[in-house]
Amino acid sequence: MKARFIDAIAPSRILTEHRAGPDGVSHPITRAHVRVDFADNDALKSADPGYLARLSPSDAAKRKAWVDGVWDLSVGGFFSGLWNLDAHVIDPFKIPAGWRFDRAHDWGAAKPHCTLWFAESDGSRVEIEPGIHFQFPKGTLFVIEEIYGWNGQVNVGRRDTNEIIAADIRRMDEAVTLKHGARVRQGPADTQIFDAPQGRSISDTYRLHGVEFEAADKSPGSRITGGKAIQDRLAATLPFADGHPMEAPGMMVFSSCKHVIRTLPTLQRDDKKPDDIDSDGEDHAYDVLRYRCLFDTSPKVFFGHF
Repeated sequence: MKARFIDAIAPSRILTEHRAGPDGVSHPITRAHVRVDFADNDALKSADPGYLARLSPSDAAKRKAWVDGVWDLSVGGFFSGLWNLDAHVIDPFKIPAGWRFDRAHDWGAAKPHCTLWFAESDGSRVEIEPGIHFQFPKGTLFVIEEIYGWNGQVNVGRRDTNEIIAADIRRMDEAVTLKHGARVRQGPADTQIFDAPQGRSISDTYRLHGVEFEAADKSPGSRITGGKAIQDRLAATLPFADGHPMEAPGMMVFSSCKHVIRTLPTLQRDDKKPDDIDSDGEDHAYDVLRYRCLFDTSPKVFFGHF
């Protein structure tokens, strides 16, 4: 229901699709969703006066869903109690060229591939809306662009070739540089792109298109520490929803990055490993965030003879 109506259509807009009928003629099929909450539902209030009384005040998630009509909840999920649209989703704003810009990548074919572009705050004050300025803690991450290789079905990839993936990444690099006036640095990617079972790795193909990555941290325990790092950043961002200062580096997502916003809140815990997510879920954007949170951005120092 959420995928068909909430994620697919902006509120109060009509989506029209054309389908062939039994007569072979194409017919328009429309659908829409209209945002309402309990206060708007006079029929329910009249038919069921005890509706609110049956909802426990301590069950905040259920009240948000059943009273406020909030769909971006996953009761018992990995990010339950942390993900908050008002805190973690922000409209795009002009980012200072002095911030760090980079990208991270998770490869996929049968499953979606995902590349996210990040801007990392240097602690300077920025104008997030006309006349409204905010100072984010140094190290706060913003997801500013995304490429998500799906075919429109949940967790199904579109089987792009490696050449197509690399060319798309290169074009987005150029678009980010043009828009923000800053070079996009290489970031982490799933280590499988560096494997070369047939003599050439995926990263070799990427490199031919001017796209390079570093190997993500996939050391023992990195899944747990990476997930915890995302949780910590989301928690650090929560005061922003109320206009309060943030005390530690957080993480925010530009509202244009629809697939991060769509997939992250719905991820479930692994029943056998509650500190990890259920990897059967649509976890590709999550993996990219995990790689980036564990990525060492400090200057690299090399020793040896030259």
